[in-house]
Amino acid sequence: MPPGAAKLYDEAKTIWLRIDRQVGRRGLNWSNLPRKLQREMNEVIELWEQAAAQEHIHSQTDLGFMYCEGQGVPQNWRKGMKWTEKAASQGCELAQINLGLMLHLGRGGRKDSIQAKYWYEKAAAQGHARAQLNLARMHYLGEGGPQDFIKSRYWLEKAAAQGEVQAQNNLGCMHDQGLGGPQDFIRARYWLEKAAAQGHTGAMVFIGRFYASGEGVAQDLNESMRWLLKAKARGENVSFEIAEVMKIRKRERGLAE
Repeated sequence: MPPGAAKLYDEAKTIWLRIDRQVGRRGLNWSNLPRKLQREMNEVIELWEQAAAQEHIHSQTDLGFMYCEGQGVPQNWRKGMKWTEKAASQGCELAQINLGLMLHLGRGGRKDSIQAKYWYEKAAAQGHARAQLNLARMHYLGEGGPQDFIKSRYWLEKAAAQGEVQAQNNLGCMHDQGLGGPQDFIRARYWLEKAAAQGHTGAMVFIGRFYASGEGVAQDLNESMRWLLKAKARGENVSFEIAEVMKIRKRERGLAE
């Protein structure tokens, strides 16, 4: 009787982790492993394929990733998609978002926005923050269906609440513009500050603009400049915004004289 799928998976994972440590420590390339490590990698693939054939979901997910990325095997999108789709169909949220990404971006030559949205929805419903962000983008842009700002904001709120930084920034922008719901500068600043706290430079620029204009906050040109310079220090081009703050200062000085 063949070993159980879980045992095959665990045995392969132990070997793979050992290879992964060697790759990281020695700065090796997965597509050109030394002969000894490649032999071990071949054993990993054989064990995972045996487990995957028994419908082991984690083996199918890992095999899909390995073939798509060419990790220790020649890159093969067809095989990668086959194993990823099998795991996604069994409810694996990681496989579902990976499959959504492949179909969304057309990796492996198959681009299908409707199916991409379907798999993002599956993963998003399980709470996967990146899937929620990607689904929000598709609704925002009208990919795979009609444009829907309300649904876009709904999924951004889900992802932002989990700390997904790009979702926090995008949600702040939607509040600022009144897309998918009422315009709300206070909520906009709240989410942008959350994103800025995680280092999102675009959010820092937006906050700088709020303080310069006095939208949702008392106007404070010093605070505006502080946020803009923070973004600049992280590589953001804020020349226009800084020039605007200087114009406001000059105008206010002229009125005071």
